[in-house]
Amino acid sequence: MQVENKSKKWDKLYAGGTKYRQLNKIFLDRLINKVEKIIGSRIKIVIDLGCGTGDAIDQFEKRGYEVIGVDFSSIAIAKAKEKNPKAQFIEHDLNLLNKLYFKKRVDLIICKLTIVFIKDKEKLLKRVRMLMNKNSVFCLITPVLHPDIDYSAEDKPGVAVDYKEIKELLNKIFRKVIEFHDEFVGEKMHIVTFLAIK
Repeated sequence: MQVENKSKKWDKLYAGGTKYRQLNKIFLDRLINKVEKIIGSRIKIVIDLGCGTGDAIDQFEKRGYEVIGVDFSSIAIAKAKEKNPKAQFIEHDLNLLNKLYFKKRVDLIICKLTIVFIKDKEKLLKRVRMLMNKNSVFCLITPVLHPDIDYSAEDKPGVAVDYKEIKELLNKIFRKVIEFHDEFVGEKMHIVTFLAIK
């Protein structure tokens, strides 16, 4: 019942036309170049966890990658399928990622603006690691909070994770963690792109 209610909440957001900005083209080019250097130019399969309406999937698909999108919202998945008919989509709660199986190991897993909604982040990250090829990359894009900043409601701290905690967790689970990109939005919002290498 609780899972169904959360799913309906996301469906309502996407039905209302909620849009998230695409990955910036320059950023995406730099990200792909960095990932290909790490894994040796072998990107074949990308999984987008929390893919929403498939904007990033469209960007990866145009580069010739096999792409799998996973999202909790049936409405988001339907919209993503319209835009990206070649991609594979799975409607699934990321809190239960351990119950989802893929036939192949992947080269890149991306999770953009989603980790804050995961109850057991360590469990999710361990499962992500299991889905990856050796030397492949998990790209986590997330707003972060810093202990020395006084956040107000308009800073939207509810969509951010604690910077120190998420960094420590990534370092605990992955072989190497790189802070690839920082973006500063508004007065206090800090969005970090972490690249975690298996």
